[in-house]
Amino acid sequence: MSYKSKKAQGLSLTFKEEFDLSKLFISSYADNKININNINYDFPICIFGQKIFEISLNDLKAFTSDHIKYLNSKYFSLNSSYPELILIGIKDYNFHDILRLRDISEKNKIGLDLMKIGQACGTFNFLTLEKRDFITIFI
Repeated sequence: MSYKSKKAQGLSLTFKEEFDLSKLFISSYADNKININNINYDFPICIFGQKIFEISLNDLKAFTSDHIKYLNSKYFSLNSSYPELILIGIKDYNFHDILRLRDISEKNKIGLDLMKIGQACGTFNFLTLEKRDFITIFI
């Protein structure tokens, strides 16, 4: 199944794969990809629940409040609930990225966590086991 969703402020999602929750586990990662169930997914990707999407977001600096609104509405349309957290895994970031994302998080009343890729993979696996409502983006 492959479809492309409508763009919002330059952001689009392209469906790649859906997994049974028991098989949704990141087993390995590199600076530009993750491995789930022996399938490699190159960044940038976005994971909603059990669905994996390509996302047209190549740079953290391009991430805006409009993108959060779009991702929240897309998540709700697929899961009938809103995410409590957006987890972003990235190779490198700086203090200015954290400050900017904190402001975006407060404005949109949603948790935003920015982590190195390895940390984000571990957090993703833990939150998945807890069956939490969250969005993960790897850039």
